[in-house]
Amino acid sequence: MNRIYLIIFSLLITLSFVIGKSSACPPSGRPRCNIYGPRWIIAGQVVEFTSSSYDPDGGPIEEYQWRLIWCDDCTIVSGQNTEEMSCKFDTGCTAYVKLRVRDNEDMWSSWDYHKVYVMKVSLSGGGYICLGDRVPISLSVEAHDPDDAWFELDDPSDDDKIEVWDGQTEVELPAGWSVSGVPDTLDVKGISTSSGLNDVQLELLYINTAPRNPTVIDSDTVEFTVVEVDEVTICKPTGTDWAALSWEQVLLEGEPLRIKANITPSIPAGADFSIDVAARTSYTNPTGISVTLDELADGGSVLRGASSTSSLTDSHGGGPEFTSADNASGSGSNFNDSDQFDSDMSSPSRKQRGKARNGGNESASPPEGGVSKTFMQAAGVEYIEVIYNESEPTEKKDKNQIENQADSLYFSGHGNHATGGVVLYPSGSFSPSDVLGGQWDHDLGTVFFAACAVLDVDDLNGNYDDDGDDEKEVGPASLVFPGEKWAEKGPNYFMGYNYISPLDHWHGDPQFTAKIIHKWKSDSEHTTFDAWGYANKYYAASLDDRPYNACAIDARWSTKTYYYWKATKSGGEIVDRDWESYDF
Repeated sequence: MNRIYLIIFSLLITLSFVIGKSSACPPSGRPRCNIYGPRWIIAGQVVEFTSSSYDPDGGPIEEYQWRLIWCDDCTIVSGQNTEEMSCKFDTGCTAYVKLRVRDNEDMWSSWDYHKVYVMKVSLSGGGYICLGDRVPISLSVEAHDPDDAWFELDDPSDDDKIEVWDGQTEVELPAGWSVSGVPDTLDVKGISTSSGLNDVQLELLYINTAPRNPTVIDSDTVEFTVVEVDEVTICKPTGTDWAALSWEQVLLEGEPLRIKANITPSIPAGADFSIDVAARTSYTNPTGISVTLDELADGGSVLRGASSTSSLTDSHGGGPEFTSADNASGSGSNFNDSDQFDSDMSSPSRKQRGKARNGGNESASPPEGGVSKTFMQAAGVEYIEVIYNESEPTEKKDKNQIENQADSLYFSGHGNHATGGVVLYPSGSFSPSDVLGGQWDHDLGTVFFAACAVLDVDDLNGNYDDDGDDEKEVGPASLVFPGEKWAEKGPNYFMGYNYISPLDHWHGDPQFTAKIIHKWKSDSEHTTFDAWGYANKYYAASLDDRPYNACAIDARWSTKTYYYWKATKSGGEIVDRDWESYDF
């Protein structure tokens, strides 16, 4: 009997188990679904998922419902209600794809869940990098399998054109990090010029180390072109060709500073590339300014930029200043008088504003400008220098002259009575009409013309044939003489000659004109004009000697005063000289 009871009890337990299990399972006619698709997904890529759904009753599947959960930037691209679905995850995350299906009896399956790991690596930066310079790159990783993630940075081109730096430490490539060690930024330094565009690459790899063979899950690449600045050049202030400003030319007040840089390799038009060049002057602004060159030209082989010079020089102040220009052409000519002027004028409180000697000498100390029209228009200069990558192995620079007008200008050379012009080097002339638009009004107060005839007023000593009758006579006041033209150009005082001036080596003395200027400067007994007249008289060997052709003009007032050695003649010979004044 006990045996029968035991068998019945076991049957009841088994039956209760069967009844309980069947109540937890879907009805036999309920459809089933399973998701098939990738487990590792790269952010931003479209991926496909499919289903192996079926109806145990043999009926068709009428509807699919796909869903993406636990993700913010995710989208079903297509097939939301079909057997195959495409979707995209734009940011790294751990998410789920879920699916359920409905059969023709309107019965739904349970949801099936498929876990995905969305990962992303990105490099940003790249582009153009100048040889010797550094540019930053940014590294970004989104890893959701940190235990198995490894990140590697390498240069697939492997041509040693760049270096990678983390602060002051060079990063040897290939470099690798775990997810917590990836730096946010690194610097890339160009060390060798590119042979073409985008020939240098950096690649960041996302490697899953879980499999027996590590697998690259994602990667990103940036490209570089290492550009070399071959030279920088100060250009002429006008002209579409941006020609170089030669050393004997001076950048005048109000003119723009234009700079160009030759670069290798050439860069396509419209590319986002620029360099900064320092520009500074020797006196007014030795700290300088930065000029950006961002205009590509000449097929991408030249980079250009411009800036105002207003903060680089000042022609309207700076205390007492002087400059000199000497065109010592011809046998026996020398620079002694101009050098003496510079020496006598120099003092702790009086500053030299450059000098010009013949064609100029940039290598001289201090540098010498050329006796050019722009030097005479400027009437004083300082030196401007443009520098790229100063104190670096890739340093490039150019130097020129920029106007900083002096208070006193001394010119020594040849002059022409007919035009009032003085002769420039190696040719050409500078006449009153070349002083444009108040150019000598900035700071210039006194001008010396140690040159023949250019300060003559009314030919009061009858040195010229003024009326064309082949006879010398005192000039008619109706004519406009060269000294009158110069007197209208801005400076207050002019000193020079109304007829033939003494040569540098007059009477065989190479210091002759130097002695005159020194005598003028050291004269403490006479006024400025009188001192000039008497300094010349002191060295005259006779009453008809050239130093007696000295003259001066006081141009401060509307009625100007002319000073000269009036000649008294008897029988055609000069018998007396008097230093007289004459208003005009």
